[in-house]
Amino acid sequence: MSIEYIADRYGHLLGGIDVDKAIRTIRSDRANAAVSRLLGVELPPHDEKQGECAQLKAMLERAKAEEAALRRLISEAKDMGVPRSDLGPAYARLRSARKRRRLASRMIAFAGCAEG
Repeated sequence: MSIEYIADRYGHLLGGIDVDKAIRTIRSDRANAAVSRLLGVELPPHDEKQGECAQLKAMLERAKAEEAALRRLISEAKDMGVPRSDLGPAYARLRSARKRRRLASRMIAFAGCAEG
């Protein structure tokens, strides 16, 4: 039986293992081996962490940009004289944007990526 078939069929029973990531790693390792055989050159193993760090940093930048846009929106509304009670949905979105920013920065710290 193929490892991919087993992972796909019984992945829900493996408890905490990211099955899709495991299958991608298996496939990339096979592709890496095939390319190195064809070229006759040893290729370095694919680093999954760099892609993950880039994705997390992009998530953090999006959250920061959304938070800044919401801050500007609330500030403009205050300047126009809109009462705070009417800005409830904007404040709720701001809170959720802050949560996403904090989550992204914690994930970056946990993954060991340099924030910057």
